[in-house]
Amino acid sequence: MKLKEYSIVSLLKKTILPYLVIATCWWIGFNPGFFSVDSFAVLNMARESNLNSLWTAQWAIFIEIVTLGGSHPELATLFVALILGFSLAVFVKSISVKNHGQWVGLLLMVTPVVGAMGITLWHDIPMVAGYLLIISGLSRSFVSKKYAYSLILLGLTLSSFRHNGLPTILVFLLIMLFWKTDRKFVVHSLILTLLFLFSSITLNQYYSGNPSTDKATYFNWMRNDISCYVSNNEKTVFLSSVYGKDSNPSEWSSKSACKWFSDAKNLSNHSLLLESRVIPAWLKLFKMDPIFIIETHLKRHAYLNPLPVFGLPNIPFIHTTIELQNQGVAFTYPQITETLRPFPRIWNGLNFIFGYAGIWLLVTYILAWTKRNFRYLQIALVGTITSLGLFIFADIPDGRYMLFTLIAGQYILLYELFEPCKNLCVKLLGRIRGSL
Repeated sequence: MKLKEYSIVSLLKKTILPYLVIATCWWIGFNPGFFSVDSFAVLNMARESNLNSLWTAQWAIFIEIVTLGGSHPELATLFVALILGFSLAVFVKSISVKNHGQWVGLLLMVTPVVGAMGITLWHDIPMVAGYLLIISGLSRSFVSKKYAYSLILLGLTLSSFRHNGLPTILVFLLIMLFWKTDRKFVVHSLILTLLFLFSSITLNQYYSGNPSTDKATYFNWMRNDISCYVSNNEKTVFLSSVYGKDSNPSEWSSKSACKWFSDAKNLSNHSLLLESRVIPAWLKLFKMDPIFIIETHLKRHAYLNPLPVFGLPNIPFIHTTIELQNQGVAFTYPQITETLRPFPRIWNGLNFIFGYAGIWLLVTYILAWTKRNFRYLQIALVGTITSLGLFIFADIPDGRYMLFTLIAGQYILLYELFEPCKNLCVKLLGRIRGSL
């Protein structure tokens, strides 16, 4: 069913404005927003005008511009919150046939999954907004082709704020070529994605910092696998076969590397010899014990598993603090913030539900199948590609990495449950009145 087309202006008046108001309310209540160590790292880049591509050059440039050189970090969280609110509003309009979709979207906007995440200074948030806009643009269900391209261009820009953003969209569009859809539009979007990806690689290369350190971060997951294996097999000889007889297993050993950051002694050693042999060492380990590698990743990223094979996941989810002190960033209204803080922390306590990306991905697939809904399938595919990338390459688990799947999956379920729940309530009220 093709939805009514809107111009951007009419869409803003009818749909988007309430989302922006709710996003602003979140920002005011927790002003200037939530900041982690990652947030301060990029904020200090802007303050020192020493940008690098560790969290992507695009993100660093964006922060420097929006915060006016790092002097107003609150502007960045406001801007990101508004971007996410705008993107969710457009997304809801693009996949909702029934009027109650607007109310479900606003309800989700009130929840910490969107509201609290939106005011956290993480580059994951604009990337998720980019995914929402790209899915909306591809649907072409409520705006003209010209505006659909605008949504995709903006979505690609935002998706480039994380290293895995554009590659995920590229793989997704390649898969879309095999579906009976508007292939010409998909091909155009694919070409745009390739151009953005090439530009992104060039820009990040230009802003690359210490090449040795930057390169090391891409292979931390391999180091973690090795450290985890050594911590469980102290007498293993595979290290000596790669690093020589003088290699010391105790310097590689780290129990925490199995599920979290490694505390191995060699972690800070970025010597050419050590780094150049990480890949050969990992390949040798994988050849020697592939079951260990796969099981380690399954345990490390339990929140990505559709079924709780290793129990319900317990992962970092919604950030509710300003992590570092004496950085020139503090809550503007601390009493209001402390009063409101229990609300997002309830969602943190229920991270095994609201942050369990694997189950929400499964829910999306089930609804895509039962409702024969192609848009739901597209959403599930983007989530699957993101999940597979994280399963292999991410060195730690974190709910924000799969925020797109969490937002989209929870919206779809609430949207589809609205009519049955409404009908059930009507029947119950009828019976109560009849009994009276």
